[in-house]
Amino acid sequence: MPASRGHASSNSSSLVALIFFIAFSLLLLAFGVYQFMQNEQLKNSEQSATKKLNDFVSSAQLQNLKSLKGSGRSNTVMKQVTADMQQMAQLIGGAKEIGGDVIRLRMSADEQVIDLNENLIALLGQRFEAELGDPIATDGNFIGLVATCELLLAELKRTKTNLKDQVLLANSNALDLENQIAQQNKENKALTEMVEFHAKESVARENKYTKNEDAFKERFNRNTVALERKLDEINAILDESKKTVSQNEKNMEVYIEKNNILKSELAKYRPTPDIELVSLKPDGFIVSINEPESIAYINLTNKDHIYRGLTFTIYDSYQEIPKHGVGKGSIEVIEVMDTISKCRITDVDLANPIMEKDIIANLVWDIDRKYTFCVSGNFSITDDMPASMAGREMIENLIEGWGGEVTSDVSVSTDFLVLGVEPSLPERRPSDADMDEQQTPASIAYRNAEKNNADYFHIRQEGKALGIPTFVRERFLYFIGYYQQANNPL
Repeated sequence: MPASRGHASSNSSSLVALIFFIAFSLLLLAFGVYQFMQNEQLKNSEQSATKKLNDFVSSAQLQNLKSLKGSGRSNTVMKQVTADMQQMAQLIGGAKEIGGDVIRLRMSADEQVIDLNENLIALLGQRFEAELGDPIATDGNFIGLVATCELLLAELKRTKTNLKDQVLLANSNALDLENQIAQQNKENKALTEMVEFHAKESVARENKYTKNEDAFKERFNRNTVALERKLDEINAILDESKKTVSQNEKNMEVYIEKNNILKSELAKYRPTPDIELVSLKPDGFIVSINEPESIAYINLTNKDHIYRGLTFTIYDSYQEIPKHGVGKGSIEVIEVMDTISKCRITDVDLANPIMEKDIIANLVWDIDRKYTFCVSGNFSITDDMPASMAGREMIENLIEGWGGEVTSDVSVSTDFLVLGVEPSLPERRPSDADMDEQQTPASIAYRNAEKNNADYFHIRQEGKALGIPTFVRERFLYFIGYYQQANNPL
């Protein structure tokens, strides 16, 4: 890098010297032409003066005047300018005159330019002194030329001074650049060392990771073998469990068959449910009536654990509760007191008005115990609405709200069975057959309906086999005093 920078500086200085040389050569050429014209004018003046002198003096007198002039100039101005330009060319080419011999010395560009300026100034100074020492140079035009050359010499001196300053500045910039390059090389060296250090660390980490990877693979292989062994053991246990489950299913079928037989035998020995003792049992009676306000008072109090919203069916006191459950009216408890309870009359038979001592009953509510109900099938909310699961939920909510318990299957502990309409299955298209194993809304709805239908028939058969009292929607609503409200919802 320093050699290239020195070479560039030398080229720049040589270019400046060349430009200066060309400009100076043009000036010298103009000066030579001017000198030639002045010389010719002087010759003409000399010839004219000599002719006039010959007219006034003799040949001997003229010879004496020439001897007074001395040796004078042996060369013309043009020849001297030509010689000076040749010498200047030698100096620009790198030649230095020592002892009259020309010796070629390669010098730096800045030394060549400085020496060139100094030699040119010296040569011009000597030439001007020789010209000024010539008696013929006393002409006014020549004196003006001398003044012009002096100005040129002053400009050359200023140019020399500026060139020196530029050389010093260039050297200073070169030094700064060398320092910057040295600093950059230092930083590059530090960066290279850091990269080499991190490269070594990366290699070390890679070796460490490789060792850890090998150890992990070894542990993974050992664990895989152990897991495969355990999986084989689990598969063996699973096969054995499948065999056990298969045997248990066979045993279960035998147990179910035996259970059915036992239920049939139990039904033979279980007494037929006495509706008069269970569903036909009265729960209380009418104490008084306020017909204008449609209010009735009953003998049940807060000690009997009744509550607002509970409904009762009203029957004549002089006869038993009929098996169909239809009464002469219905009431709803609106206020529970210590000695009596206030009720709102919700339905009444004008042909058979409500009387004091008339009995009241509700199949779900009982003062002494909690009944268990099994509800199956679809129910209509009102008489003119189709049966649905919403109607079934209404029945279940009534039972649970009035103190009963609802189960999803019948057993020997079931007290009553409430059956709705048989759940219907959605119509299936031939293309629906492939939907059985898919979790689409249509397939899920069909499977749920299919399960409800199967459960309905199973519960109905079990209830019949166990002899459980069974109620349909209308009969159930009559027995709880809610038929009128169910068909006329608010």
